Amino acid sequence: MARKFMMNENPTEAFEQFKLGTKYFKGEGVPIDLEKSVYWFTKAAEQGNAMSQYTLGVFYLNGGAGVLKDLEKAAYWYTKAAEQGHALAQYTLGVCYWNGDGVPRDFDKSQYWFTKSAEQGNEDAKRQLTQLTGTNNKEAYHERGAEYLRKGDYDRAITEYTQVIRIDPNYALAYNERGIAYDNKGDYDRAIADYTQAIRLDPNFAVAYCNRGITYNHKGDYDKAITDYTQAIQLNSNYKEAYSERGAAYGSKSDYDKAIADCTQAIRLDPNDASTYDNRGSSYLNKRDYDRAIADFDQAIRIDSNFTGYYRRRGLAYMEKGNFTQARSDVNKALQLDPNNQKAKEQDAELRRKGY
Repeated sequence: MARKFMMNENPTEAFEQFKLGTKYFKGEGVPIDLEKSVYWFTKAAEQGNAMSQYTLGVFYLNGGAGVLKDLEKAAYWYTKAAEQGHALAQYTLGVCYWNGDGVPRDFDKSQYWFTKSAEQGNEDAKRQLTQLTGTNNKEAYHERGAEYLRKGDYDRAITEYTQVIRIDPNYALAYNERGIAYDNKGDYDRAIADYTQAIRLDPNFAVAYCNRGITYNHKGDYDKAITDYTQAIQLNSNYKEAYSERGAAYGSKSDYDKAIADCTQAIRLDPNDASTYDNRGSSYLNKRDYDRAIADFDQAIRIDSNFTGYYRRRGLAYMEKGNFTQARSDVNKALQLDPNNQKAKEQDAELRRKGY
């Protein structure tokens, strides 16, 4: 007579819960039941069972097995398993950080988890590390540079882009992006040199012209800036940023009519850019057309209600119109957003002198 083994239908020990989840998933001795499978994997995972945590990560990463795709939950469970030393979870978590799946993209964390997995012998992790750290992998250096640039880590971005250029000295995009990093560091001459090299390599690189114009603008060389913005527009007549930046440069030269015309064109191309309304509003303010200035600052604030300058400049327009009550409201908001804003403090002092 064959012996029958009874299955514990309500286990409390994590490994037994994992085994029961597996049985329901594979239909081993029980009908396949994905809902029960996920239930028991979750119970086990919550008790710290690494295999269950990894399995839930797989389910949520891909969708299926009765759960909807949820990258954040996938990364959560992979992290739980990886922290316990699960090699496959460590590798997959490295992939998540590399791609930005369910977690912010972070190449340092990606490499960390690939390394942890590789140390346990995972061949996929070893190959990934070889690819990432190879001395001639242009794409890996470029991706890391772009990510560091996005995160504001400009020194590391420059290091990565420099490696790209070492591998491929004719890669215009790398010069352009390294130029952005130099510009953000305030190293304007190196930024201009990189943009210039990008343009030499690709004379139709409208973005490089626009970026070089921005750096000239930062140096106060508005004529050179305008020349570059104009070239960018000639290469791309729908280049909103070039119109907007040229408008700002014209405004800095007190050529307010040209500034307004360029900002208006930029707004036609993109009616949802708060900074362009602000630039045009500033030109109207300088022309003492306060109603139009206020209308533009209103629009800028509707798009972005958390920028100090929009309130401060609208407050200035209201002050010039003699509407000190509304000016006080705007200056208060500006100081609420940035208590250390010197110009807002000066407006505050002036309003106090007027009794507001």
